[in-house]
Amino acid sequence: MNIQMPETCVSSYSCNTDISLWLNGSHPQIEDGVVTREVCGGSYLGDCCYYKTNPIRVKACPGNYFVYELVNPQFVCSGYCTDVSTISRPISTVSPNIITGSSITLNYDPCNNYNILDNYRRSTLNYWFWFGSANGLDDTRVEWDGWYRLFIDGSSAQMPEWCFYYMSCGGYSALYLGGSHPRLEDGVVTREIYGSRYHQCSYYRSEPIQVKACPGDYYVYKFTRPTLSIPLPVYCAVLLTTPSVDPCYNYTSLDEPWRATDYFVYNNNYMCDYNVEWNGWYRMFYNGQNTQMPESCVNNGMCGTYYPLSLNGTHPQLEDGVVTRQVCFSVGGCCDYRSHPIRVKACPGNYYVYEFVKPIVCGAYCAVPEASNQSTPSVSTTTETIPPIEFITPPITTTAPPVDPCYNYTALDDLWRRTNNQHSSQIMCDYWVNWNGWYRLYIQGQSVQMPDTCVDMLSCGTHAPLWLMRGHPTVEDGVVTRDVCGHWMNNCCYFQSNPIKVKACPGGYYVYEFVRPSACSLAYCADARNINITSTTVMPETSTTTETTAETTLPAPEIFYPFGSAAGDTINAAVDDGSSSVIQLLSPFLFFGRTYQQIYVNNNGHLTFNQPSSSYVPYSFPARGSQDIIAGLWTNLDNSVRGVVSYHQYTSGNVLTRATRDINTHFPNLTFTASWVFVATWDKVSYFNLTNTETSFQVVLISGGNFSFLLMNYGDIAVTGHPVQVGYDTVNSTHYFVIPESINGSFISNLRNSSNVNVLGRWVFRVDGEPRNSILNNNVVGFRVRLSSFLDLTQNGSTELVLQQIKQELVKYGLPNNIELKLRKLQKIKP
Repeated sequence: MNIQMPETCVSSYSCNTDISLWLNGSHPQIEDGVVTREVCGGSYLGDCCYYKTNPIRVKACPGNYFVYELVNPQFVCSGYCTDVSTISRPISTVSPNIITGSSITLNYDPCNNYNILDNYRRSTLNYWFWFGSANGLDDTRVEWDGWYRLFIDGSSAQMPEWCFYYMSCGGYSALYLGGSHPRLEDGVVTREIYGSRYHQCSYYRSEPIQVKACPGDYYVYKFTRPTLSIPLPVYCAVLLTTPSVDPCYNYTSLDEPWRATDYFVYNNNYMCDYNVEWNGWYRMFYNGQNTQMPESCVNNGMCGTYYPLSLNGTHPQLEDGVVTRQVCFSVGGCCDYRSHPIRVKACPGNYYVYEFVKPIVCGAYCAVPEASNQSTPSVSTTTETIPPIEFITPPITTTAPPVDPCYNYTALDDLWRRTNNQHSSQIMCDYWVNWNGWYRLYIQGQSVQMPDTCVDMLSCGTHAPLWLMRGHPTVEDGVVTRDVCGHWMNNCCYFQSNPIKVKACPGGYYVYEFVRPSACSLAYCADARNINITSTTVMPETSTTTETTAETTLPAPEIFYPFGSAAGDTINAAVDDGSSSVIQLLSPFLFFGRTYQQIYVNNNGHLTFNQPSSSYVPYSFPARGSQDIIAGLWTNLDNSVRGVVSYHQYTSGNVLTRATRDINTHFPNLTFTASWVFVATWDKVSYFNLTNTETSFQVVLISGGNFSFLLMNYGDIAVTGHPVQVGYDTVNSTHYFVIPESINGSFISNLRNSSNVNVLGRWVFRVDGEPRNSILNNNVVGFRVRLSSFLDLTQNGSTELVLQQIKQELVKYGLPNNIELKLRKLQKIKP
């Protein structure tokens, strides 16, 4: 069917995009030949031609249709529209009859005949409303055929039954079920499908779908193409597994006093549960006392965060079992915004457990500070049998431990921890220490304590030294919990690390239950103001030592290629979110089957080929997008304040000799000679609004003959709270790679200690693409898989599901994601 672009104003947010592009002028006649027409995009304020993008060429053709020479629009999130009123054949507007579940009969059981739909981007936890860009899913483009069962990374999932914000589930309009799921006895039923617009629930109504409950506690769905007028609609998926062990007796204790509803944030040092890797069920404590989440709205700035999260409703009763509760936060009113729902359960013993998940904003789950203000689950007067204590994750309490830690501790005698050890050449990090139990601090055998006042930055052998807030306890206080702060960027409590327990002991010393700090590079300090340091080390007779991991700062010349003015680099303008001008390559560069003659070096840590990019919020790889991109360290960098971004091309000289040696070392089965090298360097660049930070890394492109390679070098990388992406992605994500653990800004400082070629701080990839595929074609790999479930591999679809899970794990370690795994032999070994 023929269709054409509209010639009149189109409302914004139509045509499955933000900025809807239309032709500002009439279409030509055949005798006009090729003409040029202006293209406009409307604003939500009502201006029909607020955005004027690149003009296009149009031609009228015999047969009463038009052709357009479309070009890339100048504006992000814009798209060309089509006018449905010009379609050549009318489409029936009669709505199909809605069939009730009881009248639907099938000649096959969809519970045993379904398609597997496993895409983690459909997860309700995948939202880019606050923190990223679109993943580009659009279910109107899917050729739906038959019934589907939802999975997320191999785990059975289902559609949500509650409202979701737009920009969730990998698309723009998140689709959810308008009603509860059926029961087994209901058979096939029909359910409405709704989608949200901004923060309005059920703004969109899509085509209804059929749903069936299946034996084995899962559902199948007969998905259809959503209503075309809904922008980027996507069917959502959520994991709601039934716990194999009662969460009342299998939880993690969460005792962080800053979560209290009366804890106000100072110095804009907000905590952020978005960065926490939540896993399983949690019980809340406040300084060792049982507590719960608030059931009413909490003011901004409380609970240690800007967006305090509370339950939008009451807690369940014991007889309710596991329930789902909405979580809300306040912006302009009381609970006027919703986060992701959580599951809650009331437990015998008057407490609750919560299945916390990543919220949609940089907020934090709140805790009621006083037990007297809590509502408690109703408790039966009959005797309850409680499982043995070894099956319970022990809560943090203020009661005395079974063994007095004053006489059962590990001696921690590290000279580098002293407060007067400043600007050390070795940066230490307590995040990597396997802390276990209680510790007493010494320096050269002399008993010391943690400082309880602010310590200068770059002291104690680390970047951000950790000190104790609110002073030490007295002997009569027993075991207490204290907050721990790390000094950074002239803010004494820039890092609010995890709280620790402290006890004052007879004899005038203290013991500490150290735990892993919240980030790197942080380390616990030892106050050296009242001791004498000599060259002789005396250790207590009964003490043992603990191991601490050091982060060695690698000098840039050891792994970095030449850079800077001395190397003749071209320097990017010192502009926040800027880019280089187009760089014409002195030699074509082959990147996974596409040959490029130009490149852009973008100040925010990434390279693009077709156009510059000012984006400072990275999208997640794989994005299934329309561009090739190399992310050395894509985040919100700011070279307008500190640091230099530069680049240089080489076609001869020592750099080519070095590149040849490096590639032949890292790929010993190849014989390679470099003919061209491109080096882009980010030298001591700061993060946006973190002007005292410095981050250094390189992206090196190397080619010769039919081979192309990508080399990434990492020097000192500062910790950041900004979103980060490190790796590469291609058009439609036919090839992509993300360096493990690199997406977490708290851990990227460890990039200089990581590698895939056994050279610390260096990652190397072959990127010409096609030869790699032919090498791997039809290779046979043998490995043993231990299944953690009672999955019947003879059941239809089970083998494919297991292979999907195996592939997902192998992709993390470098297997190309376009490789197909096939099962050649399955052997059952009896135990």
